[in-house]
Amino acid sequence: MGFVAASRQVRSIAPDIAPDLSLPPQPTPPPVTDVQPLPSTLPAGSVVTPLGWQQRNDGVVSAVPTNDGVELILLQTGQEERVPIPVHSPMPALRIDATITATTDSAGNELGVACMTADHVYGARFTINANGDRFMWLYGPDGTSELNEIRSGVIHDVTDANQLSGVCIEHGQQFEMMYAINGAVVADVVVPQLTSAPLYPALYICSCFGHEATDNSAISVSSLPTGTGT
Repeated sequence: MGFVAASRQVRSIAPDIAPDLSLPPQPTPPPVTDVQPLPSTLPAGSVVTPLGWQQRNDGVVSAVPTNDGVELILLQTGQEERVPIPVHSPMPALRIDATITATTDSAGNELGVACMTADHVYGARFTINANGDRFMWLYGPDGTSELNEIRSGVIHDVTDANQLSGVCIEHGQQFEMMYAINGAVVADVVVPQLTSAPLYPALYICSCFGHEATDNSAISVSSLPTGTGT
């Protein structure tokens, strides 16, 4: 399972032109938020019973089964991990639901749910962070592409419970991703087909900006008929 160390470059830019002080000060624009959820609902399907979680500690990530899910702890900073949700077999169309609470958090770290192929090359992830931002990312052989980022009013504090739902659907020559946060559908994106390989569900956690640990409960995976969605 691959890990990506995050790095940021901060540039200090000194102005070389004196500002025009005759211009009136410009008001600070309000933060961008979700005005309302999309007028659609996530498709439902046949619930797939996850297999039992196994305790894991490979020096990078620790997974500890709990009564209603699993606790994930990244043991190193600058890492990201898609932890497979144990199911019997992959699916061409699936929905992942999980209630995620950050027990240790560093602002900027993303946490959420994901779908991925067995080789971890293709897939998507649906995440939030402590700044109140939501993200949707696409995985492919050329790396990771950000499809959607917005400040969202439907996100609770990450140290409180957030119910995240992600849908990945392969149908025809298209790949559809739908995303809901605390019951509100916030994104529905269709891109050209990624791959014909079926997908596995996963939980996502990163320590890109510092230590991170999450409690993940009410985890549910549903197999969807292909052709659902748009």
